[in-house]
Amino acid sequence: MSSGVSNFDYNGQLVFNGLRETTVNADNPGEIRSQLLDDLPSFWRGSPNNRKKGFDDINLADIAEGQNTAFGEDAPQVIDDKLVETAEAVIDRRYIWEDYAGSGNYGFIDEDGNRTSAWIRSTDEAYVYWMYPDFLLIQGSQGKVEPTERRVKAALGEDVDVGDLRLDPDFFLWLLYRHSEPDESIPGPISVEDLSSSEVYGDLEQFGHRGRIEDSSNIAESLPIIAALLQEMKFRMIGGSLL
Repeated sequence: MSSGVSNFDYNGQLVFNGLRETTVNADNPGEIRSQLLDDLPSFWRGSPNNRKKGFDDINLADIAEGQNTAFGEDAPQVIDDKLVETAEAVIDRRYIWEDYAGSGNYGFIDEDGNRTSAWIRSTDEAYVYWMYPDFLLIQGSQGKVEPTERRVKAALGEDVDVGDLRLDPDFFLWLLYRHSEPDESIPGPISVEDLSSSEVYGDLEQFGHRGRIEDSSNIAESLPIIAALLQEMKFRMIGGSLL
């Protein structure tokens, strides 16, 4: 009997609707790291009259180690060392909040056959990854990211400033060039599958102060974007699929 690592293929997408820049207001952020994590309230199961919300550990490092040891020491490594190091460095939390709804037209009975009332419990989750002390990523739908970010900000208070992550316009140009010239040996770990939307800004009368393209098959071939860039307008945003 032989053992090996089964192939895994995932064609879905991990949605990070929250990508933020964080500034820890301390001379040495490492000194208050533990204190800040203690400020994130833990999740405990509540009740219909006392609904709970809070944070729970994800433990990516333990998950990665478990994957690499699941098939024995002689099996091929499933997760490479670089990803394991990232998992060990990141602060990872699951934000959970619960809700209780009435049972409506459902009838419930206890173990003795007597009718009883009941509540239907449900939970929502979003996932927080903090590359301390610089970047905060929140994974989940927009409707889940917003309450999660509000809770993170409330817990961290004035010790941490959380703001939108602003990328250099030249980075967007690099993405556009990499997408336009796929056969070129352009260094960098990011591959571009498609670019379908973008926004440029500047101060030119003939183009206005900003221009935006949505649902394009390829913004690299969009004449308004090309013309704006030739007039030294800058990218504010690019939308697409990156690998």
